[in-house]
Amino acid sequence: MDEYEILDNFLINNLNLEKLEVKTSKFNPFNVLKIGHFEIRHSNVLAWLLDPKETHNLNDKILKKLLSNVVLLNEDVIPDGLRLKDIQLSSFEDAIIYRERDNIDILVVSERNKLILLIENKIYSRESKNQLNKYIDNIDPEYETNNMIILPVYLTLDGDTPKGSERFCIFSHEQVYDIIKFTIELYSDNMSRQVLDFIKYYLKLLKELTLMDEKVVEYCKEIYKNHSKAIDMINTVINSNNTTLFQAADEFFSNNSDIFELDRKYSKSVWFIPVSLKNIPKMNTNWNKGYPFAIWFRVKNEYLNIIYEIGPFIDGEKRLKLIKLFNSIGFKVTKKAFRVESKYTRLFSDKKRIKDWSDQEEVYGKMEDLYKNSKLQCEKIINVLLNNYN
Repeated sequence: MDEYEILDNFLINNLNLEKLEVKTSKFNPFNVLKIGHFEIRHSNVLAWLLDPKETHNLNDKILKKLLSNVVLLNEDVIPDGLRLKDIQLSSFEDAIIYRERDNIDILVVSERNKLILLIENKIYSRESKNQLNKYIDNIDPEYETNNMIILPVYLTLDGDTPKGSERFCIFSHEQVYDIIKFTIELYSDNMSRQVLDFIKYYLKLLKELTLMDEKVVEYCKEIYKNHSKAIDMINTVINSNNTTLFQAADEFFSNNSDIFELDRKYSKSVWFIPVSLKNIPKMNTNWNKGYPFAIWFRVKNEYLNIIYEIGPFIDGEKRLKLIKLFNSIGFKVTKKAFRVESKYTRLFSDKKRIKDWSDQEEVYGKMEDLYKNSKLQCEKIINVLLNNYN
């Protein structure tokens, strides 16, 4: 059976595939608004549910259940002085909920109970180096002065263990789902119809994300069992991001040929140089064809990145002067960049999440967005290079 026959057999008269499509295509406003996979949107909804003063009329019920379950399931890392029975017997109606305070996804402060709940919410991303410990260190020192207990929680789809800190409790979105579902089943009479419908749609979204729908799992297993060759073939194509990256890059450079020139392509990156810099002196022998500055698009996990970087110089002192100049006009450079022996200094970077790497239009659109968002930085870098080279 050739490749076309394998795919035709997969697509035509595949009852389980049709059932799966029907099951997963039901109306959900979160999906219509395309916010189902964004951590910041999930954090907004969760913060709303945890807030005792909000319009859901559940008071502190979800907050207390979440605290109780976190303490119950993480006995080894629970801070001293925090006991399950104290949570169950206390009221948390004084709790204040903060979003993105000191970059913390959700911060819950209960002065009455001397407790701070810190939630780092992850859907698909993972923590960066020292991110989690930094959050704890950045909490207002005033709270520590008041002898408040900090309960840090790492919330992920599957209850993953964080790599960057041993102080964080682990919790999953499936456990959040169970808490919310249990609570609204008990107290639905206290809630308006609109609020109840909203929460139920959110529960459906959590169910999809955590693959808790047994029927969906059953259909998926059956489809893969009967059509594994076709699915593996599709995955191979989808995961070879470089094809779409190169096609989108060709379109980007075709539409911006007066500004940039395509330099080279690697498996997961595309390098280019500003046309206006082609005549400046070469400052090294083997990096970026001798040019002191490079721009590139890079594929990293589900993200497309744009990066502006100063490369190595034969003369380290000349490079250091240039780095100091960039620092003086507002570019954030690391302390390492001020060493004479340093070779690579990133001046700017940004990223956009790609939902479908097979969609050339989406990849191209994100390239345009990344450049437009960084156009001022790019022009400033080019001007500095042009005005300080002779």
